Amino acid sequence: MPDRRRLRLFDETIAHRVDAIADAHPWWPCRCGCDGCCRNLGDVPRATAAEWARVGEALHALDETARAVVHRDLDAFCEDPDRQPVGCPLLDRERGACRIYEARPLACRSYGFFVSRGDGRWCGLVEAALDAHPDEASAITFGNRDALDHEVRAALGDTIAMDAWWRSARPADAHSYSTSSSDSVGPLPSQWKRR
Repeated sequence: MPDRRRLRLFDETIAHRVDAIADAHPWWPCRCGCDGCCRNLGDVPRATAAEWARVGEALHALDETARAVVHRDLDAFCEDPDRQPVGCPLLDRERGACRIYEARPLACRSYGFFVSRGDGRWCGLVEAALDAHPDEASAITFGNRDALDHEVRAALGDTIAMDAWWRSARPADAHSYSTSSSDSVGPLPSQWKRR
């Protein structure tokens, strides 16, 4: 099965879990426009080669001005990827949303909705929402982060840090991203679709 198809299957799996949680709990804070985790990442973003290829295609599809801004922000990010807090260079800080939202990596899609051996991977907003709704919070069925990571690795290979990807994929100018004619954007959870 081609990597693009596998990636879409993971998108669907994650979207199913995200929709189930968000639909059952309208108070859930993770939605397009909530950028708390994007501004304060715990670590340098990592994704598989297939995910980074999709990101590259989405960057290519941006208008020239937006592409130049992302290009500049990625270059700046690569100068010091270990600084804390780590802010995602794909974030449009004025809008509070990812510039390539529909093509964002799996880790971004699943953040706030999957747990690893009982430990949530989420920001303070999710923690506060869970504390504010203890009766409902105990009924949430989170996705299994460890299983997802294992399945992604088995299907798509190891992850690559954003700075390493950008250093190897960086075009000579903002216009030379490679692109594909096929649709690479996976399904979006219903509450995140832009209207």
